[in-house]
Amino acid sequence: MHYRSELEALRARRPDGTLYCLHQGRLQRAAETFLKDFPGEPMYAVKCNPEPRLLRTLVNCGFHQFDVASMPEIELARTMAPKSELFFMHPVKTVEEIDAASHRFGVNHFAVDHRDELGKIEEAIHGDRYSTTVMVRMATPGDATYDLSAKFGATPADTVALMQKAAFEGFSVGLCFHVGSQVTDPTAWTRAIRLCGDVMREAAVPVLALDVGGGFPAAYGGTVEVPLRSIFSVIADEVAKLDLPPATRILCEPGRAIAAPAFTTLARVLLRKGSRLYVNEGVWGSLSESMTGRIHFPATAMALDGDPPSGPLAEFEIMGVTCDPTDKLYTPYRLPNDIARDHWVRFDLTGAYSIALKTRFNGFGYGEIVDVDEREERGIVLPLSITTS
Repeated sequence: MHYRSELEALRARRPDGTLYCLHQGRLQRAAETFLKDFPGEPMYAVKCNPEPRLLRTLVNCGFHQFDVASMPEIELARTMAPKSELFFMHPVKTVEEIDAASHRFGVNHFAVDHRDELGKIEEAIHGDRYSTTVMVRMATPGDATYDLSAKFGATPADTVALMQKAAFEGFSVGLCFHVGSQVTDPTAWTRAIRLCGDVMREAAVPVLALDVGGGFPAAYGGTVEVPLRSIFSVIADEVAKLDLPPATRILCEPGRAIAAPAFTTLARVLLRKGSRLYVNEGVWGSLSESMTGRIHFPATAMALDGDPPSGPLAEFEIMGVTCDPTDKLYTPYRLPNDIARDHWVRFDLTGAYSIALKTRFNGFGYGEIVDVDEREERGIVLPLSITTS
């Protein structure tokens, strides 16, 4: 069932747990931004939010490529989009997973960042190897919310060696990198793509695909807002300088920038202790990135019945629902000072790494997902408070 607004959904469901609102209109606009403006082929990173309704919407919008990291993600993506092209971009896999992905699901792009990982692909795939593309993942310098090159990625020298070895073994060769997550500096892609150019020239093997990764940011409160088109423009300019053959595929792995605006989280205030609000959600639920990424979600005060809180803004510490003392949001939130028990807090932009990471710790995490028709919701005006701390 589609609700015309979050408030209508809240009043209709009167949930005991958290209410997660899926905004199809926002999701469609985010998807279209990548499909229309990215200078290549976007593949949605399933890990970011694997909610089937979200995936179905992306398929309906025209997404036909998906970045997957495990056999369950492969099975889910193939179920939601039987004709989709899947890219197994986790750099560490088992031989059995590679074999199953290739022979059962038709996956023919595999990421590696180590010689032993390439050896697994050699062991799993025989015969026509050229139809399989080994995507060598290179570590890149940069400053991001999550430095993914701290865990994965070969040095430039090792990248060259892996590319040459993959080509020697009869595989097609691709090159990929990931500048990090929630990257607001477009020059991160400038540096990475220029480094790719150096590596490709030294490797001197044909490159069938260049994957510029993810890292595209969401516009959270208190962060520098960078239009995605500015990043796309930088990528297009730098890729053009590489003078790649026309057949070379340019790929990217958006997750956060697509999923974040698709969801809002409505959490009930269970108790107020002075300047502390205890809510039925938290970092063990859909708000984990408040702690791991120090992300501040835009916040709104709501009322299930009657008028919402409307007093002067005051600073509150928001405590999660579990018994864990670390279950609290990293940043304080400015909300109306008359907010009280049984009011609700609406956290915006919670679609990324929320549904995927929420747990049942302490038995909580039993919220439900509802669809909200944003076209009607625009008539609902809620007091919005965003801190820039």
